[in-house]
Amino acid sequence: MTYCFAWKSNNEIYIVADSLTSSENSNLEIEADYSSMGEKYGEYNSRFITEWDTKIYVKENFVIAFSGYVDTYEEIKRHLDSMVGQLPYNQIISYLQEIISEAEVILAVQQKENNKLFVVNKREFKEIKHYISIGSGRTIADLDNLMIGFSNTFPDFKEENIDDEPRKKISAATAYLQMLSLKHNFLEFGVGGTVCGICIYDNKIVWNDDLLYFLYDENFENKKLINMIIRNNSILTGSDFTGLTKLFGIPEVDTDLDEVQTRKLLRSMHKNMASYIPRYIVFFSFELNNIYFYDTHRKTQTRLVRMFQRRSKGETKCELFTMPFLISEFLLKNNNKDDLMIPFHYLEGLPTPYLSRDHLIENTENIEDVEFEYDYFDRPLENIRINMEIDKYFKSGLDEYENLVVINFEYFEGKIIELRNFYKGLNIQYDSSKLLKNVCAFLKKEWDLDKFEILVFSKNYQFFYEKVDELELILIRNKNEFSGFLNKLLHSYYTDHRYFHLNKIFIIDDSSDFNDLFEIMPDYNKNREEADIFMIKNQNNESRVLHAPYYYNADIIFSQLSGLSNEALGLWSPSEYSKDELEDIKEYLNERIGKAEVLN
Repeated sequence: MTYCFAWKSNNEIYIVADSLTSSENSNLEIEADYSSMGEKYGEYNSRFITEWDTKIYVKENFVIAFSGYVDTYEEIKRHLDSMVGQLPYNQIISYLQEIISEAEVILAVQQKENNKLFVVNKREFKEIKHYISIGSGRTIADLDNLMIGFSNTFPDFKEENIDDEPRKKISAATAYLQMLSLKHNFLEFGVGGTVCGICIYDNKIVWNDDLLYFLYDENFENKKLINMIIRNNSILTGSDFTGLTKLFGIPEVDTDLDEVQTRKLLRSMHKNMASYIPRYIVFFSFELNNIYFYDTHRKTQTRLVRMFQRRSKGETKCELFTMPFLISEFLLKNNNKDDLMIPFHYLEGLPTPYLSRDHLIENTENIEDVEFEYDYFDRPLENIRINMEIDKYFKSGLDEYENLVVINFEYFEGKIIELRNFYKGLNIQYDSSKLLKNVCAFLKKEWDLDKFEILVFSKNYQFFYEKVDELELILIRNKNEFSGFLNKLLHSYYTDHRYFHLNKIFIIDDSSDFNDLFEIMPDYNKNREEADIFMIKNQNNESRVLHAPYYYNADIIFSQLSGLSNEALGLWSPSEYSKDELEDIKEYLNERIGKAEVLN
């Protein structure tokens, strides 16, 4: 029970598919009463339905779209995993025919010069030159004809400033099938849920781009938003209908995730929803029956739509301001009465100067949409360009990291020398390796973390007398290299989905090089309970850091972790005492330090 449609044009292959699963009994596991797209779960045509998984699966240069029983789908994926890279595609197809049972598969094979498209079932496999569909949706009158017509009538995108034309086509086709399914309630045919799409071109396999569905009524009053993105070959949705963020399937087949992998996955899901900028906003009204496909070019502020995000460890918010011209001249202007076909309009998001949320609130005509209980929306980060590749600085693959301590050793060593001189005469040892271990032990306990990866940036090779676990020494030419790395890391933490699994970043440094970025980073980083980014830096008046995230005073924490008590920190102020008084204080404090060492 499904619908998958594929076509081939100029050696490019496009596939779209739904995500609905049906069962003869009602014991399906469901997370809500509605699908992500707002379809009511229940019994349709004597079968119970739910949205469950992507019907499209990718393994290296193979793509399959599936129609049939779930158990058969899982078996096909397992066998495909073991065969791809080991057997030629004709042998793989022959083996699939042996296990495919009553199912049917669209199979696409990416090759350098000649991409292949097949339909495979137990009776035959056939190469497809133009179009193919599988699943129960083939019985829907005129659906195949609508999809064929849509795939033949793309406008000329060459005049638009887009990065890749095929991805825009598959994104548009995904949105078109999605709206057809919603508008005409294909659940009776076993078709529905969240639609996704994939394309093969230029030796690449690429999913549809990030979508935001904006559903509204004929008065532009009742509005619902549904986010739809694809990461690691899995659909991720966030829906006003369910109030949930939902992941369709685990990225790898039959993979048992351990505790660390699970929390990385969940963290990445949350950050993807909190941080993504939709490439396309799909406006649709059931009453007016028109689709407006708005290209934002991944900018939060464009001429006709302005978006604001508010990241948070808990509830994230996204607020859209639609300009009056968009509403009057497009969204509410046309009323299409056609029974099946839905007109599809392409709109271009043109660049525009930034306007604050307060300014837009003062001038909006839809004041009822503004949620005044929320404030401190994030400044846009997508316009910042930091031209530096930083993957080479990680000794292991990026996926292996979770919590980072990033250290400018020049600052760290300088602070140790400063404190050693200031507390000269007291029986305290400021040793870099011992202090670094103590700092990490403190942070682990403070934040209940398993471990850190410690990245020490230095212009010279450093020898640590005591072994420091998980330490990576990175030699750099100058401080600018360290500043460039850290600016790129912090920016990527919020804008590049490859970094979204990272948890906390602790920075040991004090520099003005990060002030511009700190000024526009999410405001919640100043809140200890919500912050992602932390610093250990100089105290207020001595610091060159403006707009700092939550921080620890380096003078205090380094001294405490080296053995000084709060009493010693309060008493020791050499400039305020005479020589004799200072000797008395020194003798007293050293006696207290000695007793503390005995007790420890």
